[in-house]
Amino acid sequence: MSRTHDRIALTGWPFDLAATLNSGQVFHWHRLEKGGFAGLIGSTPVSISQPSPDLLHCTRGTAPLVRHYLALDHDLHALAATFPADDEGLRRAVAWCPGLRILRQPSWECLATFITSSLKQVPHIRQIS
Repeated sequence: MSRTHDRIALTGWPFDLAATLNSGQVFHWHRLEKGGFAGLIGSTPVSISQPSPDLLHCTRGTAPLVRHYLALDHDLHALAATFPADDEGLRRAVAWCPGLRILRQPSWECLATFITSSLKQVPHIRQIS
């Protein structure tokens, strides 16, 4: 039986798909009834789910695209090691949202999202995206 999805093993830094896609960086991902999210990465339709803390499922053939978009290749342990030990605000921010990632959005999408978010409330933006 062929698989209908790709599997992406998550190692290292914690990752939270829902927190990342609902963080306000993007508004075009829609929660699926069966779990996970459906949206676009560039012009490619993708569904992504996180059945466990260490595993993602995504539309077959899209794993490299999803890894890049979700910035899963960033070594966040190495990055966090560069933070000043006495920066309490930064330490609290990392502790508050350990599974959140900054997405690698297409430039136009990032700009449009930024401009729209300053003019409209998030629920309204989600309705029009």
